[in-house]
Amino acid sequence: MGRFTLVVFGVVTLLATPFMRYGAHTAHCANPTASTSLCVVYPTLALWYWPVALVAGYAAISLYALRRSRAIGVSTRIAGYVAAGVLVGLLGTAWAA
Repeated sequence: MGRFTLVVFGVVTLLATPFMRYGAHTAHCANPTASTSLCVVYPTLALWYWPVALVAGYAAISLYALRRSRAIGVSTRIAGYVAAGVLVGLLGTAWAA
């Protein structure tokens, strides 16, 4: 199961490339002192992509884990892991926004 998880997160990361590269970029600049300037540039589309992609990735991994455990004949509780993944995605989005 470890390989499938890594493949899912690898695919999610690779699919983020167009959003990071070709999406609109927003800049926020501040002048902490008179002689320096601090600018933060972030891609706007990536802020929408990552929460959706992470939740979809966690859903795919949880479905795979359920199917795999049923095929083996073992019971698996994954609701806590899925809830934690969704919560991390939502908190990361709230922090970035």
